[in-house]
Amino acid sequence: MPYVAQYQLCLNEARDKIVPCDSPEARSNLALPGAEIPDDVAQKYGLTGKAKDAPAEPEVPAEEKAVTDAPSNKAKTVGGASIK
Repeated sequence: MPYVAQYQLCLNEARDKIVPCDSPEARSNLALPGAEIPDDVAQKYGLTGKAKDAPAEPEVPAEEKAVTDAPSNKAKTVGGASIK
């Protein structure tokens, strides 16, 4: 079963470890939130828990966490106007 990214994952310049995307070390994007990462790639970066000494996922700053949409039974508003 592939790993599903919970938030954006970025790689350092050497592409050998995951770093926070707002880090000066971040050079490339590995995955966006919700993206499926193949098992071999997830294991390479220690995302499956199967790799020895697997690192924990990096802490995500609050401003990078996804904002949830209103529940489907609630109207959303834009500039005071309700939209569905």
